[in-house]
Amino acid sequence: MDRRKLYYFRTPEDQRFSGLAIDCHMEQHNGKDYLCFNDTERGHMIEGTLEKEGKTSFTLNSTRCDAGAWTFSVVTIGIFRRWLYKYVDLGGAIAQKVNTTEDLHEWYRKRLEQGFD
Repeated sequence: MDRRKLYYFRTPEDQRFSGLAIDCHMEQHNGKDYLCFNDTERGHMIEGTLEKEGKTSFTLNSTRCDAGAWTFSVVTIGIFRRWLYKYVDLGGAIAQKVNTTEDLHEWYRKRLEQGFD
């Protein structure tokens, strides 16, 4: 898990695409573990345990919110241009403007700092 990377995630109910996540990290509050992240609308804290963590993905077993496996995968420029752009606001324009995976992640980090509105 890398706070600087952009991930797409799938909830147990949405196996294709549920949203984008950035600033992913684990925190502990009152003895419980939470995955914290921002999407393009707001911040989230999902109670659960980190089940699998690899170089390009991780899985959270959520114990409360949409209980079950939430899968997060790093967004690459290839994935974004192939299919993901269809699911996000301004996806087509972003796919044309951004040339590398790093630039794509930076574009979303800047939008997070400015607020997505």
